[in-house]
Amino acid sequence: MTANNGVKTFESILSLKQEMNQLTINFGKKTQNASKLMELLYQKPIISINDILEPLSISKPTANSLVGNFEKLGILKELTGYNRNKLFAFEKYLSIYSQN
Repeated sequence: MTANNGVKTFESILSLKQEMNQLTINFGKKTQNASKLMELLYQKPIISINDILEPLSISKPTANSLVGNFEKLGILKELTGYNRNKLFAFEKYLSIYSQN
């Protein structure tokens, strides 16, 4: 039973990665940063803007723009409702673990 759940989780993650790769390929000049952010989200699926500045080596305005694009595509969802210190969740990834 546990092994089957592990396989199912792994397959779900692979499927999600393929879906996300298709979305991030269309970011034009931002494709490299979008790919880096996606990789970061698999390690840390709940983030703030400040969490991505150093790992991606980008400015705050660039981070805000990138996260805004991810929100529009439904990759990230804002959790707090605040104007500042917002937290964003990679819900599709988190939902894989809540299903299994």
